[in-house]
Amino acid sequence: MHGSPFEVLPSKESTVAAGKSVYRASPINTRKRRTRSMVLALRDAIFSVVSKHHPMTVRQVFYQLVKLRLIEKPEREYNDVVVRLLAQLRLEGDLPWEWIADSTRWMRRHRRRAARHRHHLSTRPLA
Repeated sequence: MHGSPFEVLPSKESTVAAGKSVYRASPINTRKRRTRSMVLALRDAIFSVVSKHHPMTVRQVFYQLVKLRLIEKPEREYNDVVVRLLAQLRLEGDLPWEWIADSTRWMRRHRRRAARHRHHLSTRPLA
């Protein structure tokens, strides 16, 4: 009788000793979550930064936190951390709304379209 069609992989120690490489699945999520105390400290840091330099854009707050080495620079940190925590601070009343400049591009584009539409209506001939 021949052996099993399924190969039994040796333990890691014996694999290293034998000098063979064995494929091991990597963990799906290697991101480390911040503890509650770390999040509270980050919220305090955000308040401190914004209180000294307000009004600030969200991007400016993000770069100040990167400069202070409180967060890393990937865009994920911008969206998942800074945007979320600033929204929480503002909604909970811990950060005045006027301290964050909300000059978003879509608002400007929308106003231009509305102005063009008004101009179009005012210049078309009456029936």
